[in-house]
Amino acid sequence: LNPKRGEVHELDPVATVLWNQLDGTRSLEELATLLTENFEVETDEATRDVAELCESLRASGLIR
Repeated sequence: LNPKRGEVHELDPVATVLWNQLDGTRSLEELATLLTENFEVETDEATRDVAELCESLRASGLIR
């Protein structure tokens, strides 16, 4: 929920796992590794997915 913008963001299971780990201390590589360990996804795809999600969240003002 982003009340300043009046937006509600719905996360899929993968994005939810990542969201719960976004505390400013983990690198994109660490987040991608987390995905490969918990979902059937290759490292390259996980890295792209993490980068795309983070960019989307940044553009929405939900992370910095």
